[in-house]
Amino acid sequence: IESATTSPSNDEIAVREQLGYLPTNFVKVTARTAIGKKPVAIQTYPLNGGAARRKTKAKGELTPFPTLYWLCSPDICRAVADLERRGYVGVLEERLKSEEQYVERYVKAHVTYAEERWESLTAEDRSMLEDVASGTGNDENSSITEGMVNMIRSSGIAGRARPFEPCIKCLHSHYAHYRSGGILNIVGKWTDEILREEFADLDL
Repeated sequence: IESATTSPSNDEIAVREQLGYLPTNFVKVTARTAIGKKPVAIQTYPLNGGAARRKTKAKGELTPFPTLYWLCSPDICRAVADLERRGYVGVLEERLKSEEQYVERYVKAHVTYAEERWESLTAEDRSMLEDVASGTGNDENSSITEGMVNMIRSSGIAGRARPFEPCIKCLHSHYAHYRSGGILNIVGKWTDEILREEFADLDL
């Protein structure tokens, strides 16, 4: 996370140019394009993040931010949005439901995503959230609720709640996870294959 006492890194500058701002909970770039080596996706911290306008609406400083992997490339975001506009969410959802092995991979991807998010927290923040969940938290963390803790600890890709039914919410989130090492994410894999076929000139 960028601080006032350090100069922004090249990655931070690149992400700021892509998004128009640097998320306050930026952790690192997790995927890059094959040719230009530009950021494709980033990892964010599960607390107190997003755009400045989101923080001004928040009730407390430790608001949950369930999006662990965020697709940041404008060109790739537009391409994925085009796939969604053309009905690929429904197409891939039907494909997902066609075989049990696909559903099993889909569920495992959600579970893994939730585990990675929880493990990405500092030991101090995990302890604080566990205290809130058990009802032993202090007044300093009164803005955190048990529901928020469950969101951070248990929700899957795109904030999907358990049980993880085979219903696709957002191709952007699945693709960001897949490109960030989520090899079990079958929806992200299919999205990647379609992008390579439909947008042959796009630097992925």
